Amino acid sequence: RPGAVDSLRVPAGLCRCDGHPYPWDWLKVGWPVLPENEGIALTEWLLDPLPYEPRFVELKNMSPQVLEVGALFLADPEGAGFWRRLDEPGSFLLPGEVRAYSEEPKQTSKRYPSGSALQIWPSQEAIPPLSEKEGMGLFRSDGLRLAAVDPEKLLSSSGQEGVSWRWSAGERWVLSGDSASPGLHHVFEEVPVSWGAVRLEQGWYGGNLRPVVSYAWRQDGPWLVQERWTQAHLGVGAEWTQGVQVEREGLWECGLPPAPNGGVWLWDIRFTSPKGHVFRRSFEIRQVR
Repeated sequence: RPGAVDSLRVPAGLCRCDGHPYPWDWLKVGWPVLPENEGIALTEWLLDPLPYEPRFVELKNMSPQVLEVGALFLADPEGAGFWRRLDEPGSFLLPGEVRAYSEEPKQTSKRYPSGSALQIWPSQEAIPPLSEKEGMGLFRSDGLRLAAVDPEKLLSSSGQEGVSWRWSAGERWVLSGDSASPGLHHVFEEVPVSWGAVRLEQGWYGGNLRPVVSYAWRQDGPWLVQERWTQAHLGVGAEWTQGVQVEREGLWECGLPPAPNGGVWLWDIRFTSPKGHVFRRSFEIRQVR
């Protein structure tokens, strides 16, 4: 059935060309269909790299079907200018599968080791830069636009080279920077932190961007979150905010005004448990003036 996923058992004793045993017992197979609107998504990219970095674009199959990706192109949002093919005809993505297309996969994998080297593929054609005026669109070969990017939501808040962007919770783009993970996309809620952990998910402050952490505490009940800026080298901090009660796990977005000019400042966060135990975490934040 078109679009359906099936499984095939690998015959016992099957070997690869180098003589090593085949590493899997089962293979997923399917008859790919062309993606419809919202069936496939752009989830991360680096389109304005530093001189030594290749561009990459990441796709994720959001549907329950096997999707054809060999007929997908990057183009200007209206599809009237350039058209750049991403993959070979006949290529496909399984449900939930993520794949990053890079101009030089080995360099991308080396630059961003948090990604999945197996899921970083060579792009069939050069990936165009993101135009500040036009943006970018993802199209099928028949002209149907599947996704588009408004550059004002990305470039106006940073203006930095070498910054990658990730589609994340709340349907918004956040700076992933050095924590980019091409070929291994996740949004905040899909990867829960371990108990007692507080993880920086978004480390920039400026424009419409605010730092974000994810957190998870074992103890049930209301927790109190307070925050302040602390000067890194002196350990001198401002007054703690009054605090807000939150659930034991979730996301916390910085509510502070910009840190003072000069010096290195840490985003200092204090969690107080229902029993009065205090846990502090600090993160260096990159501010865009």
